[in-house]
Amino acid sequence: MRRDSAPVRDAESARHLIAAAQSGDTAAFGRLVELHQQRVFRTARAILGNDADAQDAAQEAFLRAFRHLASFDPKRDLAAWLYRLTVNACRDMTRRRPRKGTAEIDTEVLVARDPGPFETAALQEQRDLTRRAIARLPYKERVAITLRDLEGLTTAEVAAALGTTQATVRSQVSAARAKLRRYILGGRRSQT
Repeated sequence: MRRDSAPVRDAESARHLIAAAQSGDTAAFGRLVELHQQRVFRTARAILGNDADAQDAAQEAFLRAFRHLASFDPKRDLAAWLYRLTVNACRDMTRRRPRKGTAEIDTEVLVARDPGPFETAALQEQRDLTRRAIARLPYKERVAITLRDLEGLTTAEVAAALGTTQATVRSQVSAARAKLRRYILGGRRSQT
């Protein structure tokens, strides 16, 4: 019974923070930023490929959240709204900046455990290949697979964050996975 009440308290706490921030309490908004900054940064880094751009996009997402917080409905999911703001900030940055080759995608989140000394070289090779594969994906597919597979959102949550349908998300994720599989298998074959 205790486990079930924790999410309720968290949701109530989030609603309380949102209401306080909407009333002008900047400390409450700061607390909301603290609660979500790692997730927002991690998402931006996976989409944009480097820490500097990700930091800029995260900052822009939180600025947009602050500017539009008064119109946010506290009954909605704050995390989904922040994901959408983050994705939009990343998209805007991508459009404004000229492409400089392929993006460097940080795939640390793909590795669940520390490698042993004999696995390090193979793991680094796998990370590099995965990084290059993700960077080659079209923007919408890269965003969808980042939110779905790296961030662990449900298809419905990704659809809400992107303002699209679940069918579109499933299609984008499926296409991205197929392209990643082809690229990674092709990359391994060419190295042997």
